[in-house]
Amino acid sequence: MTKPGTDRERVERILAGLNPKQPDAPNPEPPKKAPWRRIAGGLLDLLAVAAATYTLVVATPVGGLIERGFHWALGHQVHTRPLVSFFRQGGGAGVQLQAVKAMGQVAVTVAPTTLQAQAAGLDPQVARSVALILSQGEQQDGHFDVKLPPAAAASLAAVGLTLPLAGAEAEQREAALIQGLGKLQASLTSPEAAVAALAVQLPRVRYAVKRAKASGAAHPERYVGFRAFLPPDDRAQADPLVHGTFALVTAFGMGWPVPANTRVSSAFGYREHPVLGRRKLHTGIDLAVPTGTEIMAIAAGRVLYTASDGVNGRFVKIDHGHGLTSIYCHNSTIEVGRGQTVTQGQLVAKSGASGRVSGPHLHFQMEIDDEPVDPELFWNPQQALHKQDASEAQPAKAAPKEE
Repeated sequence: MTKPGTDRERVERILAGLNPKQPDAPNPEPPKKAPWRRIAGGLLDLLAVAAATYTLVVATPVGGLIERGFHWALGHQVHTRPLVSFFRQGGGAGVQLQAVKAMGQVAVTVAPTTLQAQAAGLDPQVARSVALILSQGEQQDGHFDVKLPPAAAASLAAVGLTLPLAGAEAEQREAALIQGLGKLQASLTSPEAAVAALAVQLPRVRYAVKRAKASGAAHPERYVGFRAFLPPDDRAQADPLVHGTFALVTAFGMGWPVPANTRVSSAFGYREHPVLGRRKLHTGIDLAVPTGTEIMAIAAGRVLYTASDGVNGRFVKIDHGHGLTSIYCHNSTIEVGRGQTVTQGQLVAKSGASGRVSGPHLHFQMEIDDEPVDPELFWNPQQALHKQDASEAQPAKAAPKEE
């Protein structure tokens, strides 16, 4: 016969065997990692967080809002490389001013690229504008000597187009560009997305458009709608080509703000200022019109603001998209309001002599991302808003002194 205490001890030993972790036993310390392993682990965690943050910022609707909010909070205006950066007086990269002016003097109906554009289902103005930029204005035998961006070959191959072999004639490369652009437009249902796909590979543009639609953007197929969903490097590649092309489309298709036979009394460029008496850049052109002449919007757009000051008098500034704006100064009356949408040829003001002038006239100015450009580079009298027979034209009055 065993003692009661002995039985109890036996039972406790059996229970202890079933539960090897003794309640009173201290927890063993975890094995110590080597210092280099702790550092490597921290770096990997940091890289993972950075990658997740990058993805959030560049590829999601939230990222687009973050980017816009960041620039808004700091008071930054987001500038893209403007059309004016494609122009050059002499050496350097860009389109020669002479080439731009030469294109402006040729009506789009007889432009060499028009028949190809029509066959490809493209707007002829889009075709010749993108060809002008990608060739930097250089031509061979009347055809644009286009140089396609690296991403263009992949995008065009994705829509079943094989590019001409290296060394092909300019005519073949120009035709391939226009045909391929037509195929890209058919695939993306947007000319702006098609032009972007020449600078950025097609799948990335398609994904950005898809994300823009998912975010509820007002115009997801337009560049203004899907640009925020492209990675920063892609935006940097697409911005100059897209903005440049469609600013040119608007500029080459513009009307004139006054009757077509109106004399230019002072051209764009440096001159001796008639009032200040010193050399100064004249940032627009002066058009000699009497007080009360109707001033028309050169293209569709939105009125950025109307204002009045001691130099410009009563003036109107209109945004035509892709960085292109037009300004109309020294008016007697303003006929539109801030934020108003206008159409090409719509009355926006009546001319006068307000501001720093010595006589009535219109100071007409065009800007690309706030950089003045010469309106006469793009002007084609055949595309004027006002058609006036020479026999009906009133005798020209003496030119007023410019502001």
